Amino acid sequence: MDKIKKLLNREVIFYIIFGVLTTLVNIITSYILKAFLHVEANIASTIGIIFSILFAYFTNRKWVFNSQANTIKAKWTEFFKFILGRAFTMVVEIIGVFLLNDVLHAFYNFGDNIGFLIDKCIITVIVIILNFFISKFFAFKKKWESGLLELEVFMSSSFFKPFYYLFIFVFVLIIFVSCFFGPSIARFRILFFWS
Repeated sequence: MDKIKKLLNREVIFYIIFGVLTTLVNIITSYILKAFLHVEANIASTIGIIFSILFAYFTNRKWVFNSQANTIKAKWTEFFKFILGRAFTMVVEIIGVFLLNDVLHAFYNFGDNIGFLIDKCIITVIVIILNFFISKFFAFKKKWESGLLELEVFMSSSFFKPFYYLFIFVFVLIIFVSCFFGPSIARFRILFFWS
């Protein structure tokens, strides 16, 4: 119980709260664009991600990680590091939605809009976890050494291990299934690798 209390400090709780709000901004924006404005799924997802990144920066900077950047240079550096981290997870999300949109639709038939929403939610959970670590240990870090020590303690905890193995399993499963069953993946391979 003490390990859970240690992990669920103010920073983590606020990150969860603002992470849920950021996720809602992402999913609602994407869904409205796709379902009501008939924007293509990947473009709708990309626009949703951009809106959520801007929302996340301002909330994480002020209320989650309590940034101490005082100078303009420090604030811009922090902003660019945050954007760089989010650009990485944006690519993860775009590729993930692309893969899941093709792969999972072969296994269920919820309709195009509901299927897209399910895909978006699955990838969003993975992205939230990645974004926390990138924000804490890269964008808003206070001291590099203490950040590494905290990361090492957290990753060695029994609380983290199931999430680590689940992430690896889901990632390998998505790659495996998409390579063998995803019809658009075959077109993607032909376009980019054999053109």
